[in-house]
Amino acid sequence: MNSLFSLKEIIEFRNYVLSFYAYDGIYPINGLTVSIVESAIENLINQYDEFGINFYGDTIDRERVRDIILADK
Repeated sequence: MNSLFSLKEIIEFRNYVLSFYAYDGIYPINGLTVSIVESAIENLINQYDEFGINFYGDTIDRERVRDIILADK
């Protein structure tokens, strides 16, 4: 995983993603689980590492995680 982010920051980002897409979020995704979000985050960070892109845990990263989740459904 991207070494620029601590585990605490990754957990905060996971919770940020869930606040938007969990069952009680702003834009709920049916059937979303914590493990699905964590897997999508790991997938995104691995893609970033492969191409030398920095992970910031911002809105764009949240939307990219959402896109990974939706593509896997």
